[in-house]
Amino acid sequence: MKQKWLSVLLIWGLAVALLSGCGYGAGQQQPVAEGYTVTDSQGHSLQLTHKPQRIVSLTLGTDEIITGLVPAARIAALTHLAEDASISNIVEQAAEVPHKIKADAETVIALNPDLVLVADWLPADLPQTLRDAGIQVYVYKTPHTIKEVEDTITVIAQVVGEAEQGRQLIRMMEEKLAEVRRKLNPVQAGQEKVVAKLTAAGATGGKDSTFADICEQARTVSAAVKAGLGPYDMMTKEQLVASRPDVLLLPTWDNHGKTNQETSRSDILSDPGLQSVPAVQTDRLEAVPERYLSCTSQYIVFGVEGVAKAAYPDYMKTK
Repeated sequence: MKQKWLSVLLIWGLAVALLSGCGYGAGQQQPVAEGYTVTDSQGHSLQLTHKPQRIVSLTLGTDEIITGLVPAARIAALTHLAEDASISNIVEQAAEVPHKIKADAETVIALNPDLVLVADWLPADLPQTLRDAGIQVYVYKTPHTIKEVEDTITVIAQVVGEAEQGRQLIRMMEEKLAEVRRKLNPVQAGQEKVVAKLTAAGATGGKDSTFADICEQARTVSAAVKAGLGPYDMMTKEQLVASRPDVLLLPTWDNHGKTNQETSRSDILSDPGLQSVPAVQTDRLEAVPERYLSCTSQYIVFGVEGVAKAAYPDYMKTK
């Protein structure tokens, strides 16, 4: 199913590339009879006379969204994180984009972009510096739930003039979520598995976090939510034990060589203080790629599928 999902994206991208080459020379912009106006999450209006052709993305989330919306020829730069296979879902697509950068105003200005996508958590002086340089900047609201990810895809698709492709991405997300829901239909209310997401710093995923929503969609409960924690809180060891997780998700990002999955597994299984944890007793230490669990793009649905497989492997094997 995932291969089919990605193949549709690749076929669309090829079609766009072919069509954009019909009747227009290299580097030319397809004319638009009437320009369009969009307003970003902070109330700034952008007057666009044509579909942007030199887009710069300054977060991994928009890296992944934008490569699903437009061909690489319309992207001037992605973030340097797009090349990191442990947290990026678009390593192959990123290789087709000429520049991978950090969120630095001087670097961005030098690329002469006609649109820059900026998250609302980046320093406020960055978008203003770019605007002062005459660059169109769209600041988007960082999503924290799957519904908010879909909303972000919708607005970014409108900004780049590809509303229909945005709708197609969302349809594919909804198809994957529906497939997971169908397979998990036998899970009874009140019988949901408790899942803890471990990181090098501890367990996380409290209320209003992206992981909490992933768990809800996967018919599970985040251990951090059960412990009453917020989105950025880290669980103490005592809280982890008290939450009695049925599944522990091992950290899969190597954190530049600082984290080793097998070492983490061994340390957990041999820790005397964790022997009462159901996941340790049953050896339910699983791995779901961090690039699915921490992303804020269309690929988040594979995080839902991954958590569902970790918690309910038998149900998820059904066709």
